[in-house]
Amino acid sequence: MKKKTKLFILILIILLLIPVPNGTLKDGGTKTFTALTYKIVSWNRLVDAENIYSKTEFYIFPLNFFGVDRLWNIKNRAVAEANSTQESETAEAVCPVDHSPAKEEQNVPDAYEGGWCGNTQATIVVKGKEYTFMMDGSITLNALYLNHSFKDKICECDDGIQIKTEKGNYTVNLEKYFIRSDKGQGQLTEEQAKEIKEIIERQTAN
Repeated sequence: MKKKTKLFILILIILLLIPVPNGTLKDGGTKTFTALTYKIVSWNRLVDAENIYSKTEFYIFPLNFFGVDRLWNIKNRAVAEANSTQESETAEAVCPVDHSPAKEEQNVPDAYEGGWCGNTQATIVVKGKEYTFMMDGSITLNALYLNHSFKDKICECDDGIQIKTEKGNYTVNLEKYFIRSDKGQGQLTEEQAKEIKEIIERQTAN
């Protein structure tokens, strides 16, 4: 009985800890070695015509059951997210723009004050989803594009929320109180940011 128990334990250790070679892939020469608790990937993958990613990496359970292509996609996604975060933090760290709310509305001298048709339309894009509406808030969003001076230079901070109107398209960053379009950039007052936020909340709640 003791011999059988020792043999069982030995086999279990072999299965859990000793990796089995899985051959060489045709991606440039990547090799994998898999055990029940981990996987070793000796990357040698052709990234493009001039570059090969060559590195040995260790993946523990449950990643050891993932295919090489899936592990590669996870790696690239993590690297892209890390680079994006670093670029964003770097841009904001060196941003010379004062993103405090404007004390007064930054309108052009001859701001549009004409009448508006009730079927004026606007579209808000939130997390890739579009919300198109008329009347309720759409006039405010159209007028904001027409009336704003966009007098500042565009900074490196994130755009924010995209807004499409009949008069023109722009983005707003309500945390940093700025509006941005192909005309340039400008600051929003607290009242403007609050009004835009309320419009967005109303339309996206439907």
